[in-house]
Amino acid sequence: MKGTVLISSSSPCLQQAKSATCGNGMDDQALEAVLKRLDAIEARLSRLEGAPTPAPIPATPIVAPPVVFRDWSPPASPPVIDEATENFIGTKILPRAGAAVLVLMFAYLVSIAYEKGFIGPGTIFGGAAALCLALIGIGQWKRNERAEFGHILTGIGSCGLYFDFAGGHFFQHLYSGESVVALFVALSLVNLAYSLWKATRAFLAIGMTGGLVAALLPLQGNQPEMAAGLFFLILVSAAFVAARNKWADASLGLWLAAALSAIPIALNRASTWPLGVGTLEIAGLIGLAAFCWSSRRPQATPAIAAAAATLLTGIGAFALHPGLQGAGHIVAFSLAAAAVSLLAPDQAFRSTLIAGAAATALWVAPFGLERTTTLLLLPSLGALCCVAALKVRMAPCLVLAGAEMVLSLVPYTILIQDRGIEPRIDALYLLIVVVTCFAASSLARKIGEEAETIFLFGLGVALGRGAYLALTTFGLLGPTFAFTAAALLGSFVALAFGFVRNFRSLRMGSIAALALTMIKVVLYDLAQASQLVRVAILLILGIGLLGAGYWYIRRDASRSS
Repeated sequence: MKGTVLISSSSPCLQQAKSATCGNGMDDQALEAVLKRLDAIEARLSRLEGAPTPAPIPATPIVAPPVVFRDWSPPASPPVIDEATENFIGTKILPRAGAAVLVLMFAYLVSIAYEKGFIGPGTIFGGAAALCLALIGIGQWKRNERAEFGHILTGIGSCGLYFDFAGGHFFQHLYSGESVVALFVALSLVNLAYSLWKATRAFLAIGMTGGLVAALLPLQGNQPEMAAGLFFLILVSAAFVAARNKWADASLGLWLAAALSAIPIALNRASTWPLGVGTLEIAGLIGLAAFCWSSRRPQATPAIAAAAATLLTGIGAFALHPGLQGAGHIVAFSLAAAAVSLLAPDQAFRSTLIAGAAATALWVAPFGLERTTTLLLLPSLGALCCVAALKVRMAPCLVLAGAEMVLSLVPYTILIQDRGIEPRIDALYLLIVVVTCFAASSLARKIGEEAETIFLFGLGVALGRGAYLALTTFGLLGPTFAFTAAALLGSFVALAFGFVRNFRSLRMGSIAALALTMIKVVLYDLAQASQLVRVAILLILGIGLLGAGYWYIRRDASRSS
């Protein structure tokens, strides 16, 4: 044990200690007991020292892995066409190309057989119909294949039936026109039902296109009423499919296709104006309803497109039948469009569509009235738009007000050219315009900087337009130089508004307009003008640009101080 000293009983030191102890008269028995204990301890320690020690654990040898030498080869180059592109080519392009080649082969084979006299018109019609039905059957058999392989075959067979039905009437003369119309309509309804069942846009397009073509076929016999009935049958069915599947973009496409298809019905010589105008306007309302119903998430761009489509539909209907009756049906169409817009899923979405309906009534309907009435009505409607903007605090109302004032310059120009200046009417018109401008400007400040910027820039454009009319009407300048002077006036006025109101976007827009005007002056005006006119144009332009630059310098100085 550490710190323990072992002494044997026979050692000299122990004998000396024993004799010293005895000499001092210590008890011999006690000393003997101590010596026995020391001997026992010594024997125990001897046994412990003689015990075997455990063997050490042998260390495991570390063997290095074998080095394998291989032949060096350059890294593989990346594929020219990745796997996704290859799959697209194989699953999308190749089946369509193969089907097209087969259709072309069968058509070529049939033409050869017909020229050789092997088959007649009935055989050609029956064989083509059997081939198309076979493609439809195979497509339905394989409709669960990936990449819409079955739908591709079914669509090719359906399109082939349309061509076969048309060829049986127009080229082979196997049946009457009423029969081909019935076949087209029936096939279109089947395609639309399949689109509703399988939620495929392709069959919506196929059924709608074939159905609209079928609706126009009765126009060859001057039957616009039948054409309109078939038109609405296909349109309502297609709109229901698009709305049920929530296809907002398809609804806009349907709207455009319906508007284009309604024009031949309206222009048919046997058609009356209520039939033609009603077909176009009701088609627009059906397209708007399908768009509102199918819009899942409100988005600004589709809503603006739908509002513009409403305005264009109204303009087209008014062009078909203008005048006082035209103003009446435009107002009725706008009210109906505003009511349909309530189906939109969001308040901002509805507001945009209602603004489009309001623009249709406010911008188009007044032109069906007498010119003097139109002249005074347009800025008055602009004032009403300002009142509406005060109530709802929306920028579109100010846009409507500014557009009303700009449009009022059109009848004003016509009246000046027809009868000259009439002080009472002109004074009343200018009074309404000035009051509307001040009201709109004050309201724009309450709505926000963006609305006021749009309004002030529009006001500059309106003043420039007025200057152009004055210069050309009184013969002071020709149209080219009058346009340059009007552009400079409007740009400088808008730039002044930008400095007064401290609107950077308005100033930058005005500078851009000035830059475009300078390009026109340098590239065109100076080459066409006389010497005095050149001097006058450069003088006005230079003074204006120096004034604008000085205003910037004073503005920077005031800000730094």
